[in-house]
Amino acid sequence: MPSGPYSYTLIDPPNSIDTGTSRNVSVSQVNDLGQVLGTVSGSTGSHPFLYSDGGYTSLDVPGATTTIATQLNNAGQIIGRYNDAAGSHSFLYQDGNYAEIAVPDAAFTTAFQISGAGKILAEYFDSNGLHPFIDDNGSYTALSVPGATNTIVRTSNGVGGNALSAINDADQVIGTYVDAAGGHSFLYSDGSYATLAVPGASSTVATQINNAGQVLGTYTMASDSGPSSTRSFVYSDGAYTPIAVPGATTTTAGQINDAGQIAGTYSDQTGNHLFLDTGGTYVTITPPPGPSPSVGGPSAPSVPSAPLVPFPLSISFTQLSNAGDVLGTYYDSGNPPFGSSKPFLYSDGTSTNVSVPGAATTTALRINDLGQLAGSFSDGIATHAFLATPISADVMQTSLLAALLPAGADASALVAATPDITNAGAGMLTPTGDNAGPNPPLILLNGQGSFAP
Repeated sequence: MPSGPYSYTLIDPPNSIDTGTSRNVSVSQVNDLGQVLGTVSGSTGSHPFLYSDGGYTSLDVPGATTTIATQLNNAGQIIGRYNDAAGSHSFLYQDGNYAEIAVPDAAFTTAFQISGAGKILAEYFDSNGLHPFIDDNGSYTALSVPGATNTIVRTSNGVGGNALSAINDADQVIGTYVDAAGGHSFLYSDGSYATLAVPGASSTVATQINNAGQVLGTYTMASDSGPSSTRSFVYSDGAYTPIAVPGATTTTAGQINDAGQIAGTYSDQTGNHLFLDTGGTYVTITPPPGPSPSVGGPSAPSVPSAPLVPFPLSISFTQLSNAGDVLGTYYDSGNPPFGSSKPFLYSDGTSTNVSVPGAATTTALRINDLGQLAGSFSDGIATHAFLATPISADVMQTSLLAALLPAGADASALVAATPDITNAGAGMLTPTGDNAGPNPPLILLNGQGSFAP
């Protein structure tokens, strides 16, 4: 789990990917290899790219007029769609090669998700309608609930920007189907279909499946009415367990990880809150206390002195990692920059503001299971992207000494003799030598410093 500080690397694709003069860079995912899927937008349009080990790969499909990359898995495989003169197509990108995902004789094929095992959940359209299937390297498994008039697998976990979660690494699939009795949710596993229905519920919707085969979803009881009628549940080994924070008026489960932990939001008489459920034990997650350590940006106007007021006014859930780290956002109207939303990370019982130092705003954060953060920030002029990597004390010591010693000197031998170097004053370092370049990492001491793209 992360323990600050972080090394921040600016993600800034070269002009060969986008030659426009006005550029905004955003990211949508970071996998467990530290690869980042992003998009650079400018006067020449929007262009997807992959950032990996300091290098950039354009994901524009050759000959396409537009390309959209939708998901990156932990094996570095990417799926997406593109348009050309012949219409719209889906693709798989792997190791520098593009492969079209297309069922023969279909009018079109749409890829929704690629699992960690490389299986693609998709659907195709022909004269008989839409047909979902699993694509295993060109071998297709049809998904059709017996007796159903329609089977649908386009399920989203509701976590903005993250991958769909309707298929897991064991090829289990969740979705919905329609028959004469109405709409239902299902779980597909080892060639069999099981209807998911919370006992006594008037409706049950499966929203996510993890790699342990546990299903997260929502349900409504026949007696429920009003805006608070939707409830959350987890299905595991044939049993349904309600997700309900004690004393809450509403509980909304946002995501389940592979360990079975669940994170989301709940409301009570005091307002809206974030929670983490571990085996039925609920912990309320609060944002970090005090004002944000990052105030304004390189071009932001000065903020007049003003008394700080209690915060936050609202809080929302962003993402839960398999390591149990929770990303959230809180809206803070009382601390500068006024009226801003600030991302934070909850890890090992502690909440930390993870706004990019020196940025006006930081948004769209993602986290992988190694604790690396990826997201976008604004300096008041344009939108930029970053990758933040937790750094250990010995790495930070070596980097600090390398900056203080003459060029070419070896700082590693001095680390053992300098055990308190991590207590150095606030500042920002730009590593030299092999780490120098157009996008060097910035090592921030004690959470302080300034990120200047």
